Amino acid sequence: MNGLWLVTGTYRDGLHQSPLLADYVANAIYGKPNTDIDLSDFTPIRAPLTGLSRDITAKETVSQMLGVGYECLWDIKPNWSPMIQEGLLHRYDNLIHSLHPRFTPPPEIIAFSHYNDKIRERLLAYYDAWS
Repeated sequence: MNGLWLVTGTYRDGLHQSPLLADYVANAIYGKPNTDIDLSDFTPIRAPLTGLSRDITAKETVSQMLGVGYECLWDIKPNWSPMIQEGLLHRYDNLIHSLHPRFTPPPEIIAFSHYNDKIRERLLAYYDAWS
């Protein structure tokens, strides 16, 4: 996808590789040549992984959002919790099925993309690139 930059590493090499990778990515973003290292071997070659089933992803997203509500001191009366939970589950399930027929993002991405059109648009473009 045009404009998407992803830099990853393993836990142990992250600290000493970070300056090298940061310099490489900054140069690439600004269109400067990277003559010191060649990272073409790390170009993604597989489609996105799915960690959870769609059903479990929707339920886990609801659980996480209710946890956020608790941490943010939502003042919700006890009888409303099941209705809020059911409403969120329905919304997240619809979102998951609208993004792609096979790929399912993790709960953290579902929660944010539900309320942010730009994230949802980028997800659609990202998954479309792998279709």
